[in-house]
Amino acid sequence: MIRTTAELLCTYGSHYGISKALASGKLSKVGHGLYCDEAPELSELEAICAAYPNAVLTAESAFAYHGLSDYVPDRYAFVTPLNAHRMRSAKVVQSFMTNDIVRIGVAEVNTEHGVIRVYDKERMLIELFRLKRKFPPDYFREVVNSYRALAKEEKIDFRTLASYCPWFKKGSLIKARIEEVIL
Repeated sequence: MIRTTAELLCTYGSHYGISKALASGKLSKVGHGLYCDEAPELSELEAICAAYPNAVLTAESAFAYHGLSDYVPDRYAFVTPLNAHRMRSAKVVQSFMTNDIVRIGVAEVNTEHGVIRVYDKERMLIELFRLKRKFPPDYFREVVNSYRALAKEEKIDFRTLASYCPWFKKGSLIKARIEEVIL
């Protein structure tokens, strides 16, 4: 599991104790202020999520995470609240959202090393139609077809989707467009 320096100070008592645990192999350093007390076979995504706990996986990265697209981007797309610090990683594309909207539809997925925060499928469906112009047409069609397959299997909660829409600008238009295209 990934632990912060503050958590390890409670366990080992001092920075010297942490450095002794590093030297003995009980801990391994993952990043600045982040340590792993197990085998350091964690993914790059898990390390980024541990370093930036308020960031939420979105856009192409979330579609790939949910299995809605075959395309795996070379950089991770994250969204953070407006007042968040800039994410300093070459593997990250960061965007900012208002605090009331950024929290809608966040799902916390527990992994063996920590927590990954990603938008659920219903929120990502809204993002797909809200940001339609940012996606290439072929990619948009691929994701829409994946959502149609999910809708046939009844794996999309349309009540949840309907509860998310009023929070967004032009939410009723987005909801109508989703119903028209997906159903």
